Amino acid sequence: MSGTAKRKGLGTLTEFLGRIIPSLPRIPIKWVKFYLGPTGGELLRRCLAEAFRFDPRFEEIGSFLVVVPGGYDHDTALTKFKEEHCGEFGYYDTSLTDTNFAKTAKLTPGRKFRVKMLAVKSGQVVSSDDCLKVIAAHKGVLTGAQGVTLAYEQGKSYMSCKGKWFVSFDNSENLPYLNDCHEVPCMVTDTNDSFVFSFGGFEDDWRDYFVLLCFCDEKS
Repeated sequence: MSGTAKRKGLGTLTEFLGRIIPSLPRIPIKWVKFYLGPTGGELLRRCLAEAFRFDPRFEEIGSFLVVVPGGYDHDTALTKFKEEHCGEFGYYDTSLTDTNFAKTAKLTPGRKFRVKMLAVKSGQVVSSDDCLKVIAAHKGVLTGAQGVTLAYEQGKSYMSCKGKWFVSFDNSENLPYLNDCHEVPCMVTDTNDSFVFSFGGFEDDWRDYFVLLCFCDEKS
């Protein structure tokens, strides 16, 4: 049976799996076998692998393009950003420095990214490891504080949702250890319509007011 074949009233296999995956532990296997037929085991395995490639606790709420500008210097990028934009923020954490984020992978001028905004769904709670895994599943690049500053400069209008914290991850060993945790850079629009540039704790949970900034290389 092909992946697009239908049984009456059930729709395509993809649609069928989309309905049953959240309830798999409660669904009799004979129902699945009826839909797939006796030789559908491999098809089921492949479809489930595809269905679970992206963590269902996240949802993409939009995307925008970011291009690393000409003259960009990783070693001084955060200093330059603070000089040019600090006055636009209601709060700007003084620990957001080039020294504290020196281990973040360097970006090069002209590199293009499609920045996907991956929101934690309502009522869900995820870990930092979950966040890193979903970024990897999207083939995203970890850009740390330098990435979120570029997102602000080129996609500020997309990040103006009040109460939503936009997070730019890196591996824990590349993040500064401050206040008894590894600090992950975040931005949020406060109630006065000004931005806050601060941190979330890598060791803490991430709830449904957090949105991952997932930097994916843009194909020409």
